Amino acid sequence: MFKNYLQKLFPYHLILVLFLVFSFSATYNELNFKTNNLSSLIFTKIAVPNIAGELDLQLFGEEYTKQIFSLGVKSPLTYIYQSMPFLKSMPIYFESEGLIGRFDIPEAHELINLETENTYIPKFPVPPKQKIDISKLGDSSYLLRNMFTADAALELDTDVLDMWDFEELANRKLTIDTDVDGPQVLIFHTHVKETFFDEDKKDYKTGGVSAVGAELGKILEEEYGLEVMHNTDNFYLNGEIQDYGEYDRMGPVIEKIVEENPSIQLIIDLHRDSGISVDSAPINGKEAAKVMLVNGITTQRDLNGNLKPLTHLINPYVEDNLALTIQMQIQGLTYYPDLMRRIFLKIYRYSTYMAPHSLLIELGTENNTVEEAMNALDPIIDMLGRVFDLK
Repeated sequence: MFKNYLQKLFPYHLILVLFLVFSFSATYNELNFKTNNLSSLIFTKIAVPNIAGELDLQLFGEEYTKQIFSLGVKSPLTYIYQSMPFLKSMPIYFESEGLIGRFDIPEAHELINLETENTYIPKFPVPPKQKIDISKLGDSSYLLRNMFTADAALELDTDVLDMWDFEELANRKLTIDTDVDGPQVLIFHTHVKETFFDEDKKDYKTGGVSAVGAELGKILEEEYGLEVMHNTDNFYLNGEIQDYGEYDRMGPVIEKIVEENPSIQLIIDLHRDSGISVDSAPINGKEAAKVMLVNGITTQRDLNGNLKPLTHLINPYVEDNLALTIQMQIQGLTYYPDLMRRIFLKIYRYSTYMAPHSLLIELGTENNTVEEAMNALDPIIDMLGRVFDLK
């Protein structure tokens, strides 16, 4: 039997043993090369991962596997392509939320190296616009579920939303006369001291919502040829203290500007919201601060729960404001659905009572960065362009 083994199986076993010996030898030499002669520590490192030392086993393993086997450890598709090469010519499809995308995976030698500072980001197709059914805006229950929220004092329900015909408001034609002399757009900040996470609060004059507002105006001028006036007046008590009187102090100043500049047709009060979390969404590969549109409807409930107008705070443009807001929201949900928060209704009038086309925008929270706020400007400007049919 032993003689039979030597004649038939031993040669194969010998070849296998020699293969393993040479493989382990090559592996050991590769370890020494990759780890500056620290290969003797590898088993200690594997057994005790937290031990101090210079050996980066993860990086070594990834590099070694990629070089020897042409496999990307962080690219699982390379395993499939290595075993079934014909699949390389077939694109990858994915489906999510009703959207279908397609992208190609590069050859193994085209993959990024696996050093920690590199990232491979597939170029996904631009998602198609979402379809918003305008006819559903006549259903206050639909609006309550999908479009609006409110502060607790308003006790938002279908009775509140039934006060307006949102289907009609969504279909109104809104325009800005770009040929009129003088500024057509006014941007200001009732709370000019609002800054972002990565800024010093003391630098609000050159940062925060003031800097974002300046950039918004600049892009509006460049994109649509509009003339923009940007006001950065401080409406805090003694320029420092927030005492909830900012809107009262803002009123006479902005009213005078509007009166002296009858060419103004769009007013934007740009804010930064408060919140405990980062409020952002990926837009064109960058994180952008989310957008919330606010409407003061000068309406509250009496002790019996009935809706009553606030007679001491008059806003003759509530319906016009809502027409602009709902159209902005529709454009946002159509082209930037992840960016939009729900429209927020408040019982007061805030700053939207001086012109029909008035917007109060809350852009991100104090936990967003100024860059994330800036990244939201292109979508906002795109929405404005679509609403007012600007070229």
